[in-house]
Amino acid sequence: YKHINRLYDNEDKYQLLKQMAIIRYSEVNNSYLPGKIKNKFRSEGMKYCREALRIYPKSVDMNFRLGMFYYNNPNDYDKMARDYFLKVIKVNPDHIRANITLSELYFKHKNTGKAKKFAARVINIDPKNRRAKKLLDYYTNFNK
Repeated sequence: YKHINRLYDNEDKYQLLKQMAIIRYSEVNNSYLPGKIKNKFRSEGMKYCREALRIYPKSVDMNFRLGMFYYNNPNDYDKMARDYFLKVIKVNPDHIRANITLSELYFKHKNTGKAKKFAARVINIDPKNRRAKKLLDYYTNFNK
């Protein structure tokens, strides 16, 4: 990364940044590192995502990954996460994980109507999706 400016091709730069963001995401969410190091890695991963998005602003992978960095952040960045997931869905309306995460975000903020909409969208895409079925069932029973 220190010598990324030596790379001539934007595709090579994008692939390097993407892989570095994936590694940082894994280190933050799938390791037992101390919180201080996780925060550092989270910041680096988000930086790599943003740099990759400067190259390909409509990248589904990087918009989703950046949304997940915000979504899993211990600080309240739900609006930022939502915005990135909506960008993912704008490019790929059938992105199951973005739809499910949006459903959870909207429910967290007491917008049950939108939460149901995104869970139902997943069921339309993948009728056997257990997570979406459980969420929709929960949202329906929650209001009773």
